[in-house]
Amino acid sequence: MATDRGKAGQYIWVLALSILLSACGFHLRGTVVLPASMANTYVDGERYPDLTRALRDQLQGSNVRLVESASNATARIRLLSATRSRRILSVDANGQANAYELIYQVSFELLDAEGGILLPSQSLVRSRDLNVSGDNLLGKSSEEEQIYDSLLLSMASAILQRIQYSRQDSTQ
Repeated sequence: MATDRGKAGQYIWVLALSILLSACGFHLRGTVVLPASMANTYVDGERYPDLTRALRDQLQGSNVRLVESASNATARIRLLSATRSRRILSVDANGQANAYELIYQVSFELLDAEGGILLPSQSLVRSRDLNVSGDNLLGKSSEEEQIYDSLLLSMASAILQRIQYSRQDSTQ
């Protein structure tokens, strides 16, 4: 009898936690609830193939059907710019940089099927620090590319989150 009551208590806690998480808008990381107008989306970003690929992967993870032509799309994400840069954060006693800030900046807009603006031009910036030690230039270069790859994935996710939240704001 006591074990049945214990199991019932566990189920109640799990149910309560589930209700609380869903009530606060919690979603698993990587999944974004996009507006119905994005059911068939075209990503216009041929000048930025890595970001386009990452964005398309994120869209597929959000159950959006990707189309190969803007004429078949109900929505179009147009990538206006994507740049990466780095800034020296600190130098050692010899004047050599030993820490950098790696920066990835993107501008985009969201258009409807007729080319009308659903979300005007938005700029997003993501950055991470890179500490450099010693003469391991090959290792530093590899680590720098890994950080930029991470920033790229983070940026694709941030674009979809910006679309999600901006569409929620306009419907409230």
